[in-house]
Amino acid sequence: AERACAIFLTLCGAIVFAFCIGSISSLVSQRNLTETHIESELRTIQDFFRLKNLPRNLEIRAKQHLMHTAKSAQHLVHPCLNSLPDRTRQMIIEYIMKGTLDKHPFFVDMDYDCRCFMAEYLTPIFVQKDEILFRALDVGFEMYFVVEGEFEAWNVEDNKVLAKLGKGEYLGEISLFPDISTCRTSTVKAKIDSEVLSLRRDDFYNHIRPHFPDVYEAIKRLAITKQRWLDSAIVKRYAREQSQHRCDHIYNKIKEIQTRKLFVMSRSQKGFNSPSLSPTSMSAR
Repeated sequence: AERACAIFLTLCGAIVFAFCIGSISSLVSQRNLTETHIESELRTIQDFFRLKNLPRNLEIRAKQHLMHTAKSAQHLVHPCLNSLPDRTRQMIIEYIMKGTLDKHPFFVDMDYDCRCFMAEYLTPIFVQKDEILFRALDVGFEMYFVVEGEFEAWNVEDNKVLAKLGKGEYLGEISLFPDISTCRTSTVKAKIDSEVLSLRRDDFYNHIRPHFPDVYEAIKRLAITKQRWLDSAIVKRYAREQSQHRCDHIYNKIKEIQTRKLFVMSRSQKGFNSPSLSPTSMSAR
């Protein structure tokens, strides 16, 4: 009887232990679904870069960007929120990004409704020391809110420092408005490791402008003010020179192709018009 009781208790203990281990494993796997997804994305990046034999430094930079995004804006690397109602999704995203949004005065005093809406269209970007965020005369499609770090803006003509921009500043807002300028007006480089929030032109026009026209007008006033402060004549001159060089290059390439085609056509025409050799003429020769 004692032996049977001992065996029974041992079996019960083993069953309870197995149940606990299974439950813990299940909880761990459920808790780490997002981490598993991120690890899968990192492996995909690694496989892609190895397949294409791309430079190692670009692979490292891509992984750094993914890890920073996963830390600051998890919703951008996992599609789990896509099926939720818009309002619920925006509230969750605002909560996720609250720590980052609170670092910039543009969002600190903003009403909750607008802040939740805008948070969905902001992307956190980590910028390494000495990394160039954008270059003068580049075509721009984003503006940036500086939430950490420091940047230097350089003149397009002689690479002199125009301004130093830190936490709470704005970068690239002119590029959101093609009617003000079609290209970047300066080169911006990170002086130390920094973080920005990017806002794309398409999202700005298609989502924020229709729902919050006051935000659109406020950012446009910022862009106009900065454009007046800059020496736009120099930027326009360099932009014209770059455009002329680009057009000349395209024209010369087209001319080369047309010349080559005309040469081939003329050779073909000569061969077509030349008298054919008959068997009689062949035998006479």
